Amino acid sequence: MMPACSRNRWSCVFFIVYLSIELYFIMNLLLAVVFDTFNGVEKMKFKSLLLHKRSAIDHAFQLLVSRQRPNGVSLKQFDGLMRFYQPRMSARDRFLTFNGP
Repeated sequence: MMPACSRNRWSCVFFIVYLSIELYFIMNLLLAVVFDTFNGVEKMKFKSLLLHKRSAIDHAFQLLVSRQRPNGVSLKQFDGLMRFYQPRMSARDRFLTFNGP
């Protein structure tokens, strides 16, 4: 046996109690902290991605806007975009998508 256990039997009991507290309580606390930190980092990544997408959409809108229609996109511009973005979409579907709600 280990030298500490051969001198005092209570050291084995202490070791078992210590391990049970460490494994079941402290490790759960550590896992909760790691999980909370992970969620915070993922939330920040999501916010950053959402803001990046929004700025990209604003930039794309500014590229599609013409001088004749400064507040909107013309059907011709939208049709050209959709021909590039989804080439298999029919002309009817492009028109309905443009005039949708």
